Amino acid sequence: MDATNSFLDKGVESKTNIIPASESDVSSEWFHDITGIPILLPNTFEVLPNANSEVGNLSKMVRVGFMDEEDFRHCFMIKLLPVSTTDSTQELRSIVTSENMNGREVFFYASLKVDLERLVPELGQYFVQCYKAVKDDSGNSLLILQDLTPDGFLMPSFSDGLSDHHFTLSLDFITKFHFAGELLQEEHGGTPLPQVYPALNSWHVVPKEPSSSSLFNQFKSLSWFPEGLQFVANHVLGNSPAMSQDFLRLIPHAEKIIRFIAAAGSKFPTVIHDDLWPHNFLYRGFGDGLKVIDWQLLGYTDPCYDLASFILASSPIQDINRTRVTNVLQTYYKLKEGFHSQRNLGIERSWRDFESFFDSIGLGYGLVWFAMSADSIHANPNYRPKLYRIFEFLWEASIPQFLLEKVC
Repeated sequence: MDATNSFLDKGVESKTNIIPASESDVSSEWFHDITGIPILLPNTFEVLPNANSEVGNLSKMVRVGFMDEEDFRHCFMIKLLPVSTTDSTQELRSIVTSENMNGREVFFYASLKVDLERLVPELGQYFVQCYKAVKDDSGNSLLILQDLTPDGFLMPSFSDGLSDHHFTLSLDFITKFHFAGELLQEEHGGTPLPQVYPALNSWHVVPKEPSSSSLFNQFKSLSWFPEGLQFVANHVLGNSPAMSQDFLRLIPHAEKIIRFIAAAGSKFPTVIHDDLWPHNFLYRGFGDGLKVIDWQLLGYTDPCYDLASFILASSPIQDINRTRVTNVLQTYYKLKEGFHSQRNLGIERSWRDFESFFDSIGLGYGLVWFAMSADSIHANPNYRPKLYRIFEFLWEASIPQFLLEKVC
């Protein structure tokens, strides 16, 4: 069993590493045994299931809380594998396990987070406090994290996008995070980080053998991308036949497109979050409090892939336009230049190359990302106008045509 405790100087030890199958197995005794945290008033211990409201389906969230003798309430979030109640959730649980998604998040809190904070200490303010991180030999995993709700942290709306202040705050985090990944690779003498941290092997690393078990092959075998394109054409763009046809033309070439985009990210790679949409940012009011959550899709590839999903998902619908995108890219690039300058480091990538890559392959990645997410996003009627605008913008930028030209 691979178990890592991070009780943050609490000086306590756990008595068990048993991972509960569901929230029904979460009790005050189990919580005390696995964390070592004393529960002096066990009758105050509460388990609140269904904490997944408005979040993704790659895990099961359970909120627990209890009072101490000084009448202070302690609150935690427990993150488990998704519960297998239907064929679709069973399939999802199988993917999460086989592709080590929750294990990758355990790795992040137990190891990578520590190394990134060491190189860029300011990153620490953006990460959630982790009290326990466990992964067993069967692929089951467990995280016990700080519950941010009592501290006033709230999740923004996908439909509304981020305010200017929150967008700027998030972009500052993303830039520092990517820069820390570059520093980490430099510290290892330029060795690709998946060779140092095997958990970073994700779908961005194209498998050498066709039979390799990788998320790349899961995308292929489960037809997530072509099915997503079909959904976009039928439901998102159904009233726009010209756009629908251009996206449908990609379906026969879906595997080649994924392989092309995965391989293209290898020239200037860094650590990426790979799921930077509004529901993975938590903000405290209108101030500077920001926490970034859900590290299951953590990867290693071109930073433009993070930026594409972030800009399109987090911008208000009226800001999804060419001028706004260019301004955001310029801000990111200038911030990155500043961080390099502070360390007396040169920046390898020119602005022209960076912008050109984003405007083509980066947005191509955005197309893949949103096509595979389209059905779940479209399920909320409030999200549909923005989802339509995202695909309209990608069409205006000629991304379907660009991808066809590259793989045909």
